[in-house]
Amino acid sequence: MKRKNSHILKPKTCQHSESTFFTNRKFSKLDSELSLQVLIIHQNLESYLKNMESTAMEFLNLTTLNPNFKPMQHPDSILTLLKKSEEFLRKKEIPSARLDAEILLADLLNLQRVKLYVNFERLLTETEKNAYRERIVDRSKNKPTAYITGQKAFYNSVFFVNEKVLIPRPETEELVEKILLDFKGNNSEQNVLDLCTGSGCIGISLKSARKDWNITLSDISKDALEIAKKNAIQIIGEGNNIQFLESNLFLSIPKESEFDLIVTNPPYIPISDKTEMMKDVVDYEPHLALFLEDPKEFLSKLIEDARIHLKEGGKFYMETYPSLAWTFVS
Repeated sequence: MKRKNSHILKPKTCQHSESTFFTNRKFSKLDSELSLQVLIIHQNLESYLKNMESTAMEFLNLTTLNPNFKPMQHPDSILTLLKKSEEFLRKKEIPSARLDAEILLADLLNLQRVKLYVNFERLLTETEKNAYRERIVDRSKNKPTAYITGQKAFYNSVFFVNEKVLIPRPETEELVEKILLDFKGNNSEQNVLDLCTGSGCIGISLKSARKDWNITLSDISKDALEIAKKNAIQIIGEGNNIQFLESNLFLSIPKESEFDLIVTNPPYIPISDKTEMMKDVVDYEPHLALFLEDPKEFLSKLIEDARIHLKEGGKFYMETYPSLAWTFVS
């Protein structure tokens, strides 16, 4: 019996082999082309690195030979404008020149202050430069940075401020902290009066921390109360359940009104001390909220009136000079 011819398989096998061989040749050609491209890239990179090294050495030589050598900086960059602003403010005897220059620029560009340091090469537009220049000129005339930016951070919130209200200060944050600490274990609803509220920073901060408290903000200045209302909406929100009352101390507060807690940051600086104070304060902040002819007499009357409006067991907190505080305590 004849064996069957196996040529039927051969074409397929050969075809397969040829196809495989052809594919290998194609990849072999691609490999050669890629190797050539890699070689060219490598040579270009090597040349680039040598140029970089040469440039670095030239720069190093320049800085070694001339310690005063500085690389060119664009006149409109953040770095350049900060340096120029700092120098200008120092000449005007502004004590915190660098800090103020940074605060004013960061606020203008809507950046965190630390972000200025990673954006030193950013160029300001003409509009931004003009706005920044105006701010620096204002600061050179002793206008406080908070009044220039229109805001001041205080106890976990940012308050709108202008020249109608005092700028909130760190020592007043300590007063807020003290009150919250004293009432930490007291979970009952409290009726609170913030007298001489100004921007509302004390009362609004208390309300922000203790939503269950009923807060009344009072001030003699209608303009100050409008700012306090704006801050209450901005920080607490609409329907914040805060009462606003225009009153010269307790004069317009109903006699039957009683509070668990009365807090106040009233004027307490003797008018005779005005000449010793910083121009930032004397030239711009409202004197009505700062100075008194006779602080001791004024504050003694305020304390006596506060007693009338305190519930039994109620607490009274007041910011004042340490020397005056000891007088009232004794």
